[in-house]
Amino acid sequence: MAVAVEHVQAGIKVAELYSLIDNEGISLANRYVDYEGPWAMETLGGAGGQTICGATQTATHGGDVVLAPIADAIVAVHLIGANGRHYWIEKTGEPWDWLFNNHDLEEFYPKIRIMRNNDMLRAVQVAAGRFGIIHSMVLKLVRQYSLFEDRTASTWSAVQGWLNNPGVVGASRFTQIVVNPIGRHGDIMEHSAWVSRRWRLPLSAAGNPPAGRAERSGANAAREVPFDPNDPDARDSFLNRLCEGAGILEILIDKISAPIEGARDKALITAGLAQASIAAAGLIGLPPPPFLVYIRDTALGVAIAAQATLALLAVVRGFAPGTVHVNEALGDISNFLAEVDQLWILRLLSDMLMGSDQKPRAMTAISYAVMDIHNYRDWVCSKNGDSIEVFFSAWSLDAINFLNLLFARVRQLEAGMLPETNGERMAFPGYVAIRFTGKTGALIGMQRWNSTVSIEIASINACKGTAPLLARVHQDALEAIGAGVPLARIHWGQKNTVPMRHVEAAYDAWVPGGDLALWRQQLSLLTRNGRDSVFSTAFTRQAGLEVVQPLVGSFAASPDTVCAHSTVDVSWEAENNPKGTVARLQLKGVTPVTAEVTIASVGLKGAMQVPIPPGQHELALVVEYGLNGRTLSDRRALRVRGVTTGDLVTFVLEATCGSFSSVNRWWVDINMGGLSYSPDIQVEALKVISSTGGSWRLRRSGKPDMVLTSATSPLPVADRPPLHNSSWRFLSEATGCTGPVPTLTFQFTVSC
Repeated sequence: MAVAVEHVQAGIKVAELYSLIDNEGISLANRYVDYEGPWAMETLGGAGGQTICGATQTATHGGDVVLAPIADAIVAVHLIGANGRHYWIEKTGEPWDWLFNNHDLEEFYPKIRIMRNNDMLRAVQVAAGRFGIIHSMVLKLVRQYSLFEDRTASTWSAVQGWLNNPGVVGASRFTQIVVNPIGRHGDIMEHSAWVSRRWRLPLSAAGNPPAGRAERSGANAAREVPFDPNDPDARDSFLNRLCEGAGILEILIDKISAPIEGARDKALITAGLAQASIAAAGLIGLPPPPFLVYIRDTALGVAIAAQATLALLAVVRGFAPGTVHVNEALGDISNFLAEVDQLWILRLLSDMLMGSDQKPRAMTAISYAVMDIHNYRDWVCSKNGDSIEVFFSAWSLDAINFLNLLFARVRQLEAGMLPETNGERMAFPGYVAIRFTGKTGALIGMQRWNSTVSIEIASINACKGTAPLLARVHQDALEAIGAGVPLARIHWGQKNTVPMRHVEAAYDAWVPGGDLALWRQQLSLLTRNGRDSVFSTAFTRQAGLEVVQPLVGSFAASPDTVCAHSTVDVSWEAENNPKGTVARLQLKGVTPVTAEVTIASVGLKGAMQVPIPPGQHELALVVEYGLNGRTLSDRRALRVRGVTTGDLVTFVLEATCGSFSSVNRWWVDINMGGLSYSPDIQVEALKVISSTGGSWRLRRSGKPDMVLTSATSPLPVADRPPLHNSSWRFLSEATGCTGPVPTLTFQFTVSC
């Protein structure tokens, strides 16, 4: 399959992007293939109203069973990080070597840092904005194509029988199931569902010019209402007409009322009664009373129930005046029907609305005219809503179990039994959309499984049941994440208050090479280990999309051996850490062993003199950073020593064979110049112990030789030289370098 690339501004809307690349002209893409377009995105998200940056930064996806989400199309990013630093981050291993040569990039952006690094790109592809501002990106494209879509009506009972069957789901390129979460209708419990499948076809299959191009591209990009070449009245669906005003709800309620009126009139004839008799009974304007359970099978019972239902619908109709926004009207209707426990009416309304939008059809059109049918130039029907999307392994039972739990939660909501409702009956007139996608390469993309299924649950905020149900679903998702092996991930761009510990579990934060572990490493590289926090937000801190591991930059002590109670000069630097990192100096005895004590709490950069007690000690700098109730630390330790008169300073070294005055001898040099001793430490005596025995001659410049043997006591060093910067050469008295290589132990007796 021919692929190419396009360099686009990050702020372009997806709906504008697919129109742009569908043009026939020359583009950056044509530098790499002998083809002038048109081009297409291989997959799109569920809607094109987002910017390409917003869609990719949150791992938005489509429903293409084997294709990775839209973020995986990114092969390069121009990122502006903290302090205005520019980065060009590019993928390697593609058919091209470099998209741009370094000279061209640096000529336009003189201080840009060029990084051709796959791990960094995988981190930036989905980053929830934490790395900085995406200025532009280069996207991988494919040759334009057409799609055939087939939609059918079904039920949840039927769908769940094949939902985790790869043979059924994977039989088409794209599979989506939309389910009505309201299932109660009298004694019947069933959820209506609509199944959409798509197959990829050559562009020519959509005609010439391809169907959908005129309606969704050029000046009409993001503008036109849904396109269906097989249905000239496609724009007359209930949802489309609802956007023209809430008055359509009155028409919809009248549509529901008509068959009920017919049933009432037929029952009255059977019972030999007139409608006035029902009115005389005082039942007009009331919901079906409980006693109807005893007479519902009689003609009179049917007539009374029908009349009461019509009266209820008349009340509902009053909630939908033409001047009220459609979403507010739906919210009022939903809240009322939940209160009077007549949600079967809401189910009928939802079925008609959703069924109109998802009505069965078979159509072929250019790719984007099938993948995206929304009108982004007309926001009259837009109103605040809320949603959550949860991801599972596609071929396990986890998603099916979660969906059945979801529907049980909806029933609890309707019955006033959900803890979040405090006993109040509520409704959820939203939708559940089930889609599939392949595995993402983005480090914190939600699509972690080779085949991933997503479950999106959404509704309008005007409905009282939306917030409590989504809160409960969010908690159920957290429990799935918190399982021994995390079963779920939650969409970054929808309702997501997942705490850091759950994010870390879901994204393998503490597994070497794990997704979040690697993501944080890349963030550390571009933010001076979290010191640059301009793009840190309350959300990224809550989720742990931050550098959490503080680091010691440098730590030194000089000299490292001093006379006891004298001081060593200590310096350190740990400024490249998140705000709130603290540091302290600690000291513990090694010989003799003593407990570790804190010398001082210090800043992240500084110097001080530290007195050293007698003996060997470990001097440490500890830095700590706490986030979301957990503290991590880094520790850098040095060995220091406080010596007293009579202490031994010992070295163990292996001899080397060398020629001295044309005679081979074993020899060892000790040069104190590279070591760190206080100048006031003096050598009083010296002893040499050799693993092979024999005598050794000490030779010092300007001094007489000294002969030492393993058997002798330490020999005094008459001039008592300082250990600091001294040099000592030892030669074997034996010649020829025969036998095993000697190992020598040198014991310097010192004084202060």
